[in-house]
Amino acid sequence: MKAKVIALALFAGVAAHAQVSGSLPDERGMYHEAHVYHIMLRSEGDAQAVFATLQRAPKQRLLAAFKGAAADKSIDPGSRQAGGDLGLIKEGTMVRPFEIAAFALAPGQMSSPVQTEFGWHLLYVASAKSTPVAQLCEQTLKAHLNATRGLPANVIALTKSERPGMSGFEGKVTRMLGPLWGPPLKDMDGNLTFLRAGSTDASGNTEVLQHTEYPYARLNISPMACKRSERTRFQVNCHEGTVQMQSVEEQELRGGQGLVVNRRSVSTPRAISKSEYGGFLRQVRDLACATGLKT
Repeated sequence: MKAKVIALALFAGVAAHAQVSGSLPDERGMYHEAHVYHIMLRSEGDAQAVFATLQRAPKQRLLAAFKGAAADKSIDPGSRQAGGDLGLIKEGTMVRPFEIAAFALAPGQMSSPVQTEFGWHLLYVASAKSTPVAQLCEQTLKAHLNATRGLPANVIALTKSERPGMSGFEGKVTRMLGPLWGPPLKDMDGNLTFLRAGSTDASGNTEVLQHTEYPYARLNISPMACKRSERTRFQVNCHEGTVQMQSVEEQELRGGQGLVVNRRSVSTPRAISKSEYGGFLRQVRDLACATGLKT
């Protein structure tokens, strides 16, 4: 079990990191996969020394030399025994600096030293594949619609053919959401968003829901889907003037319809105080704390 710790750590936090940071491509981009070998070393100096040695290997012998160096030098016990072989890695499953280096390489190429939070790495790509995200989104949407029978025709049409910025889009989403939701707004990233105040508990915490429509479908890898809209739940304490994000639900369809493709709790160490937040979070607080707007 101990021998797998470092390799698993490389794969770990990365799915979470990718989802939170928004580093996965939307439907305008490409989704990448690659069969990767790596050598992990403690310092840049160690990595540069191994890199210099491998650079002298003939191209047709580079992989064999790389595997030998991994078995001899790598500090990752989980992959060292396999000559550094990590198998097929998919975008969104590794730490971001590692992915950036891996997906920039053509098959048969080796990277210069790459630093991550786990150490210094040399990468060798044996094979690579890139797929248009739009193609993946078309496939996952078709599967979603087949699995969710009885959806209104206007929801399907809105999802397939329209996006924020198109004429009449805001009005259609407003009607889908219903009268309890506020008017169209822009979030901190300029996305079309709507707010709804909820109930207040005994501790004075008021729930606020945010519904966001993305202009382009964003790839989600676990499960594989393309999110077009999102529901975020905030907790606002009007007495203390704090706003804290609680959870996020991602949906493949527009207008908050259909199945939730991914649901995650958001663990933050503390709430955002009113001295720290700007325009949009101020609107969240003002909605929660305004007299007569709670349901």
